[in-house]
Amino acid sequence: MTNGSFETGDFSGWTPFGNTVATGVTTLWWVGAPPTDGLYLAYFGAVGSLGGILQTSLATVAGADYTISFDLGDLYTGPSEYTASFGSTVLTDVVNPQPFGWTRLSFTATATSDSTTLSLSFRQDPSYLVLDNVSVTAVPEPEEWAMLMMGIPLVGWQIRRKQANGARTIA
Repeated sequence: MTNGSFETGDFSGWTPFGNTVATGVTTLWWVGAPPTDGLYLAYFGAVGSLGGILQTSLATVAGADYTISFDLGDLYTGPSEYTASFGSTVLTDVVNPQPFGWTRLSFTATATSDSTTLSLSFRQDPSYLVLDNVSVTAVPEPEEWAMLMMGIPLVGWQIRRKQANGARTIA
């Protein structure tokens, strides 16, 4: 994932699509609070139709699960919509939500190929939706957790053993 918090001050790493009127990156506090990560946030004020951003060719592993998360805010009532897709999986599509401040949205999806597209689209006729802190992370497999849980006690045992050997050498 590239530029998930828009800290370049623009959409570097992202491709805008659809209705991109009134879309950009700013440091303004449009939801009554600063951006959730860094200095910048993205805003989307497309009127009448959806517009958004996407990242193509995210390095994924076919069949692996990923957590897709982002912070979203919408302080105005009116015709609005936001959607998120990971590859061919629609993560969310919400039409005319009630106003809300910064909210962390998180979804889990399975990659269907070794290269996946993340797409986020928005419409907010009277105002703007704001976005920050977009991330895509791999979900550890159960076998990885089991190996980690078995490995922690072994590391502790090794540390104690070295400490005990060090104490004997000094004495």
